[in-house]
Amino acid sequence: MTRRPPSTATLQTVNLIGILGDLHGDLEHLVVVSRTMEARGIHVLLQLGDFGFLWPGTNWGHALDRIENRLRKAGQVLYFVDGNHEDFTTLNGFPIGADGVRRVRPSIIHIPRGWRTTLAYGRTFAAMGGANSIDRGLREEGVSWWPEESITEVDLERLGTEPVDILVGHDAPAPWPELDKRLGQSPSWWSEEDRRYAEDGRRMVTRAFTAVQPRLYFGGHFHRYLAAPLAFPAGFTTTMVTLDMNGPGSRFSQGVLDLKSFEFDPFDRDDVGERSAQRSSLSSASADPSVLEPRYLRRERLLDEDSGTWLVTTGDSRWLFDLDARRVTRYPDEGALPLAIDGTPRLLGQIYEITVGHLGQWRLMDETGAMDRLTSSTVIEISRDAEDSTVAATIASRGDS
Repeated sequence: MTRRPPSTATLQTVNLIGILGDLHGDLEHLVVVSRTMEARGIHVLLQLGDFGFLWPGTNWGHALDRIENRLRKAGQVLYFVDGNHEDFTTLNGFPIGADGVRRVRPSIIHIPRGWRTTLAYGRTFAAMGGANSIDRGLREEGVSWWPEESITEVDLERLGTEPVDILVGHDAPAPWPELDKRLGQSPSWWSEEDRRYAEDGRRMVTRAFTAVQPRLYFGGHFHRYLAAPLAFPAGFTTTMVTLDMNGPGSRFSQGVLDLKSFEFDPFDRDDVGERSAQRSSLSSASADPSVLEPRYLRRERLLDEDSGTWLVTTGDSRWLFDLDARRVTRYPDEGALPLAIDGTPRLLGQIYEITVGHLGQWRLMDETGAMDRLTSSTVIEISRDAEDSTVAATIASRGDS
């Protein structure tokens, strides 16, 4: 079979641009979103950092080839800015072309910090990726963290001070009262040094933002959807948008920007619009629900407000989360460092982050109400058996009972 040529669409030539939040190397999510965008007639995708497919210890070349094939099939091209969870050693190994961007594959294009261009209808555009990882202290340099994540003075000089219509990045400028309020409501066990490092990153993106005073800003990083016009102290107003992250449970992790009307329409990842409703009505009339519901359920993220019992597989253990009873039990793999909590249910205080591809972070409580911080190794899978909500049989079948 002859391979389809890359799409001829470019960021500069289309009227509609599909905007995507953090991907974290989630191929299944990207394929779903690509299909949704294809059904909506979108040929150019723009991803807001934490692309995550170039990552040590993974077959990232094969993943990029699969993405390339999918994009060619859909007649699409994917641009992305860098976030704070990228393998910058590998990414920066790809040369920057004469047009100022990096092609990691013909249809997969990295936009370096400070890059500018003009889009349809004369809309001016600039990019400023990067962010400072608040969990830097839990990561290993060159393996799961790279200092190149931080915005530099050179990046700011490259961006310049000429105003733009659209600025895209990963982090968010400050102050943003609604975002700051939500961040303040989230319990934090990060050290003062961790928080200062993350705040330094926001100060740098704020300098970039203030320099170019965009009419519209898109970012990711915070794994939540927010959108509102915001007046800044420097005397300009910007429509601010952050998108949610990858995963079937995400809310508004993508949308379409109409460059003519200058409006942004967010939607869930499998919402292809009116044509979707027509297809659903035709296919659901004779559908057997038991066929549509998989017996073995997987997720990309587990939230503190979720319910049911879930098995979280990390690099060295299986963790049984009973969210209804607020209990968690660890079943270590052979050779794992033993912990006092092994095999004994403990009270769950708070889930901070349990996301595939990331370090797990939660708190455990003792009978007095005192809480202990716990950080697991990288989360590999989040799953449950639809016919056995305790998933104990799953653990037993893997030799851990």
